[in-house]
Amino acid sequence: MVRTEIALGTGDPRVLDVGNIKWRVDGEAARKKVWRRSFVSIALALLSLLDPPLSTAQTSDNAPTLQWDLRLDSKFDNREYSDVNRPEVPSVTFFSVRVAPAVGVAFGSDHTHAIMAGLSYTIDMGEDVSARYPEPLLYYNHQSSKYGLWAGKFERRHLVGAYSRAIYAGSYSFYDNVIDGFAMQFTPRHGKLELVLDWDGKGSGTVRESFRILSAGEWTPLEGKPLSWLTAAYSFDMYHLASRNGTNDGVVDHGLIDASIGANLHRLFPWFDRLVVRAGWINSFDRERRGSGRWLTPGGVAFEAAVQKKKLGLRNMFYSGELLMPLWHTYGSRVNKGDPFFVSARINNYTMLYWYPELTRGVTLKLELGMHTDGRRIGLQQVAWIGVTFDNEFFRKN
Repeated sequence: MVRTEIALGTGDPRVLDVGNIKWRVDGEAARKKVWRRSFVSIALALLSLLDPPLSTAQTSDNAPTLQWDLRLDSKFDNREYSDVNRPEVPSVTFFSVRVAPAVGVAFGSDHTHAIMAGLSYTIDMGEDVSARYPEPLLYYNHQSSKYGLWAGKFERRHLVGAYSRAIYAGSYSFYDNVIDGFAMQFTPRHGKLELVLDWDGKGSGTVRESFRILSAGEWTPLEGKPLSWLTAAYSFDMYHLASRNGTNDGVVDHGLIDASIGANLHRLFPWFDRLVVRAGWINSFDRERRGSGRWLTPGGVAFEAAVQKKKLGLRNMFYSGELLMPLWHTYGSRVNKGDPFFVSARINNYTMLYWYPELTRGVTLKLELGMHTDGRRIGLQQVAWIGVTFDNEFFRKN
């Protein structure tokens, strides 16, 4: 069995660690045959539940109904970091297209429960044959006004938490598109909360067991009172990397928390659609248990601001403190999925000018112009992203 990993956080296509990511190649012809047969069987089993053929006239309010979802993303991400001249942040261009169809059955009261099956397939532009294989999607979902639950293999776009750039960068969230595990989402009276488990490595003699826990939350504690514009927020990342079975690779523990207080000032200045400022602290917790096992705990202050009118906006994040990723030079993006500028810059400022128009119903365009600086050197980034979403509600008449 051979497994490879691409350093998505850096754009470095080099193999970092053999035996360490979700893609597995083991008797490729047999694997494809089994996978296709399993997918067809799942689809037929789901469709067999829909008897008689479904229509709003033929089914009761709580009878199972056919659900389908089709998502296409095309992303161009050009990073001109030649002035930075650091190995962690090389100049690179990502250009890929991904399609993720899924079909299933909705059931239960008000059809708030669903079982879905599909695939996520990414193709890198400029290649005659894609080096990537389709990744299956198979999940259960429950969605209500206060709760959300995802279980199985589902797309990352279903997450609702606002995660720090120090936790994961845009390239990671695009190319590692599938969560293997659970996501629980809560909408309490004055905020929102999310908890995610992503199991990305099943331990064996050739593969290191690994999993990641993510969580994010935001509260407006004085909602409905004179200071209702005050907010408190956090995002959290914990990663565990164990040894292969029967070996002594060592165990790595990683944690990072970004906690902040802020203000949603658009409530005071309603001319803006969004006007947010935040100040907080980011702290990382890392150790290799083999050897001294000493915890490394770098941290620093962070300030964020965002302003938006219509679909045009400006965001800025400023960080000053210690180097946040002390294990990067050993494990790369296997452990740290955040922006690689945090690896070697004690001062890191990122400014983004963006325009997010909706071209038509279900089609969104994202144009972004970003600039990184550490006070001396500058790196530029240009992003164009088109997302298209169709589902069974798209053609339904109101």
